[in-house]
Amino acid sequence: MRLVAAYSEPKSAFGMERDGGVSRIYYCCANSQNVGDVVSMCGVKRLVSAPGREIFLEERGVWGRYTLKSRLKRIRRDDTLIIGGGGLLCGYFEPYWRTILEMQDKQQFSIICFGVGTCEPYAADARMSEGLLRELFERMRGAYVRPPVETVGREGVTGVTFCPSISYLTSRASEYVKCHTLPRRLLYVRHPSLTGAERSEHIGDMLNELCRQKGWRYDEVKNKTAKRRTIGHILRQYGLATHVVTCRLHGYIIGRVFQKNTVAVSADRKIDAFAAQVDDPQPLPLSDCTREELSDRISCASAWDGSKLGSVNEDLEGIAAQVRALARSNGRVGSEELSLGKGP
Repeated sequence: MRLVAAYSEPKSAFGMERDGGVSRIYYCCANSQNVGDVVSMCGVKRLVSAPGREIFLEERGVWGRYTLKSRLKRIRRDDTLIIGGGGLLCGYFEPYWRTILEMQDKQQFSIICFGVGTCEPYAADARMSEGLLRELFERMRGAYVRPPVETVGREGVTGVTFCPSISYLTSRASEYVKCHTLPRRLLYVRHPSLTGAERSEHIGDMLNELCRQKGWRYDEVKNKTAKRRTIGHILRQYGLATHVVTCRLHGYIIGRVFQKNTVAVSADRKIDAFAAQVDDPQPLPLSDCTREELSDRISCASAWDGSKLGSVNEDLEGIAAQVRALARSNGRVGSEELSLGKGP
């Protein structure tokens, strides 16, 4: 099944009138090949419950040139660009943010962030410049960010939210999650650009050996694909697993939402922040990732129960109601008028 068709846009729109037509919603994330980005965008669309066109920051045209500016030219005054989710508040994405602000000056559209967060490996300084970050929050109609909030500062932040991908994944879980069968399956979610290729390979070797000793099946994914239509296949691999060991935030989120026995290995603040947000055990630091530690964590791993997932989704629905209200309005609503989404 193609994931592209897995989410159908609601038929009811906001019906916001403007000169020459109805105001439009545009949804934006980093790219269409990263599983985390796509399921986050699908989550935002599901929660906002309004049809809209998709824009990808890193999309390239037939000549290999980035198409972001040409896409943004289509957005008119009184339209709303909803950006989310993904770890977009980092230095790597500064050129894209500057393009968005440049086109907002010209086109006068509104910007709302929903579920955007930081991407800050412990081993590197990947922060966005404070001046640009401050300007972004000043120009946004609403800024609902994922933890850790401390790395971006609370000034200008409208609310703290869970990743919107949780809503979409919850709605699709019955399609992808299969009953546990023998032998058990362990899925390793790699992130070589974060952990380093050599360390990523070493963790895979250790997990493969542990699976051989236990008589389990070993699988692995990178949460990236050359074609968006194959993302559904990757989600099915999560559904077939009994255990998930992940170095990626969205590997962690998918494992939790699909109620798998999940072990998070952390080399990034956002993984630790998500664990704290949902009252999970402290993730295993990458520096402590030995065969013995992995074996112990896998033996103790457990799955979420339905009550925790229900509480998270209820919180997301509350944030979505605020986003819808902001998208309907013509002016900025002060953060003091909105409640913060603090989670369960």
